[in-house]
Amino acid sequence: MTGLATVSTEAIQYVADRLILAKSQLSTRMSFLVGAVDKVGVLPGVVASLLAVSEVSHSNMFKTEYPVYLYIALALFVLYGFSVIGLLVCQKFEIYAGILEHYLQYRTNSCESSQVTRPK
Repeated sequence: MTGLATVSTEAIQYVADRLILAKSQLSTRMSFLVGAVDKVGVLPGVVASLLAVSEVSHSNMFKTEYPVYLYIALALFVLYGFSVIGLLVCQKFEIYAGILEHYLQYRTNSCESSQVTRPK
């Protein structure tokens, strides 16, 4: 916080606005990805399919070395992992923007209180 004293108010406000905008955009994109995996039921469907295929795989029908369903499950897991990491980054952006907004409010209040003239 002491380092922010040398930075102009406009620069701090610009960074805070940019963090809020970046958080909003990243959150929207990651929500679409996580929503597609969770809400549509892709991940539960894949897990159920994997369980069903693992029961059927005891027959000679699925005796390939690297089954396709394993690649699909791995791709969805990686997609879901990136989405969760992206949402965690959104939380950090929101925290940093809140800190900057709080500092700007503090700076504004301290400047206003120092400019108030006291009655004689």
